[in-house]
This record gives sequence, C-alpha cells and structure tokens, in this order.
Amino acid sequence: MALRNSITAAATCAAIGLAGTSAFAATHSFLFDGPDNQRTIDFGDFTVTASSRGWGNWGPDEVTQNADGLGVHGGWFDGQGGQVDGSGGRETLTFVFDEEVTLTEIAFGNFGRRDDYQLSFNGGASSSHDVDPWAGSEVLTSFSVTAVGPRDRWTIESISYDVAAVPLPAGGLLLLSGLAGIGFARRRKMA
Repeated sequence: MALRNSITAAATCAAIGLAGTSAFAATHSFLFDGPDNQRTIDFGDFTVTASSRGWGNWGPDEVTQNADGLGVHGGWFDGQGGQVDGSGGRETLTFVFDEEVTLTEIAFGNFGRRDDYQLSFNGGASSSHDVDPWAGSEVLTSFSVTAVGPRDRWTIESISYDVAAVPLPAGGLLLLSGLAGIGFARRRKMA
C-alpha cells in the first residue's frame, strides 16, 4: 500500500510539473505621464528606445511618455516632441522583448486619416500601414514603428501580445515513463 501511495504521489507531482506555465495575454497601456524623456525606458517585459534621422533631428533621441502615449523627442529642433513624426526626419520607436511573444495589436493615439507608419518585425523588411489599430499575429522578439512622411504624427497608446507557454521539460517525460515501468513491474509481480 505504501508503494502504491508513493507511486500515486509521484505521478501527481510529475503531472503538475509537466503542465508547466500556461500562455497569457498582456496589454500594456502607455496613457499616463511617465518618466522624463529617456533614451531607453524599461517596462519589465520589454524596453523601448527612440531613434530619428534627418536634417531636423539633431541631438539625443529620447522616448517620451505622457497622457497621449509614447512618442519621440528627436533632438533640439524637434517641433513635435512627444509624438512620433516625420517632419524634419523619420522618427522610430523600437520595442525589444525579453522573450519571444506574439504581437496581436498596436493602438495609436492622435492618429489622423492621412497618417502612415512603417512596421518592421525582428529587424526585417518594413511594410507601410495606414490603419489604427494595427492587428495581426506576429511572432517576434522585437519590432519597430516609424513615421513615414513629413505630415505623419502620432503616439502609441498601447500594445497587446501573447506570451507562449513554457515548453514541456524532457526530464518530466522520463519521470513518467519510469513511473509507468515501476507500475508495470509491480503488476507483473502480483500476478
């Protein structure tokens, strides 16, 4: 009886261990006043950095966060600081995650019908878009959002993503097969 209880307890522990952690969905809102302009802002699961290129963006590129969402301060001559814009140069926000995620949505603020943006996943080729919000299912560890033209200006209000489940550990399968072998040997012995 003691052996049977030990096997049952071990099998229960193995089943719990094999379950791992399940996947979860996360939405991160940026609609609040954040830290002062910073080159990189760490949000726990991911970091955001800013960059700009063009004649009007001289000086340090910084991520801004305010009640409208995330933006870029592209240097000393950036007249649209606090938004991602294309006037004077092309400004970009880059998100880098600690682990692989599935990006499902990007919601924009102050987005007008003439605004465009480019998306690049994992540093690959970019594609142009003109809809708010962007919705899809992209597995990635990083993505960038860039203002396309001189009249584009918007913020990022929120992002939504799914974090994958922790994979089944190989040692768990060995433990279960060992327990099954013990149970089979016990049955043969009793018969």
